[in-house]
Amino acid sequence: MSETRELRNKLEAAQTELRRSKTHLDKLRGHHERERVSLQQALHEARREVAGLHQRHDELLKAREQQQMEAALAQAMPLVLGPPALGPPTALVALVRRPEPLEQAIPILSRLTRLPPADVRLRIAMILPAVLVRVPIAETDALLKALHSEGFLAVSSEVPSRLAEGIMTVRRFTLDEQGIQLEDRRGQRQHVAYAGLRLLVRGRRLTPSVEKRLEWSLPEPRPLGGRRGFSVQELKQREIKKEEHNQFLWAYFEELRVAFSQGTQFQSMGAQRGATLYESLQNLTAALRQRAAQAVVDERLMGMPRFSLPLVEEERGQELFADLLFQAVKRQGWP
Repeated sequence: MSETRELRNKLEAAQTELRRSKTHLDKLRGHHERERVSLQQALHEARREVAGLHQRHDELLKAREQQQMEAALAQAMPLVLGPPALGPPTALVALVRRPEPLEQAIPILSRLTRLPPADVRLRIAMILPAVLVRVPIAETDALLKALHSEGFLAVSSEVPSRLAEGIMTVRRFTLDEQGIQLEDRRGQRQHVAYAGLRLLVRGRRLTPSVEKRLEWSLPEPRPLGGRRGFSVQELKQREIKKEEHNQFLWAYFEELRVAFSQGTQFQSMGAQRGATLYESLQNLTAALRQRAAQAVVDERLMGMPRFSLPLVEEERGQELFADLLFQAVKRQGWP
């Protein structure tokens, strides 16, 4: 009996120890679970923080890239905006479409145009057709052939001298069944058929002007015999600088370019004549589109009155841009 009791006591002691061990293990498991959850939360927070840092780093890199591009463009533009007045005739060469994939095209364009890759990237990021280079006319054909052989859709347009009259400014016009009867500011008349109309360009141009006004002003008092004299008003001329938004519609025919603008009279449109120049030009654009369905209409210059084109003077940017667009339309490369 004593042995049995001794065994029972040992068994009870072992069971008690097992229970204590189980309780301790349960406490350890609970502690480990809490530690695991805490570590998971900390890991999740760390991952979120790392992702935020990565995003901020990418944003900073993009902002720095943008600043560098703008700085490079600002440094490059003044060097090319003022070509010499005298010299051989030149032409602009532009891409009609952006190449894809871009990273593969940049080294090829850099080699063909002899421009640094950074300059190529800046040029092709601009409005299409995107001007690449301005070269002597004698080099234009060879460059275009090289670009076409590499699969790039490119066009060129000669840069006319400032004295050249490349566009007819319309004073009066009449729409008939076959075409438009035009009269310019000198009274010369010409009739063009709707069938030859290829491109209509609507836009606005910001034109600086100086207004002179006569105003009365009081001069500075001058001492007279030790005392101040009387102030007499003086009539002086004062110059006030202003900027005006002038709207236009350019119509490009096969052999003629026509401008409808502030100086155009719209009485011939009858009931379609608008109350403002904007409405009149809008109605005229709609009438020409109806009569010449083949014509391409581009209105992007309506939103860019301060338009700058690389390699040319700012005041000529819109006109030369439209010329490049006209060349793209003639070659059926636009839109």
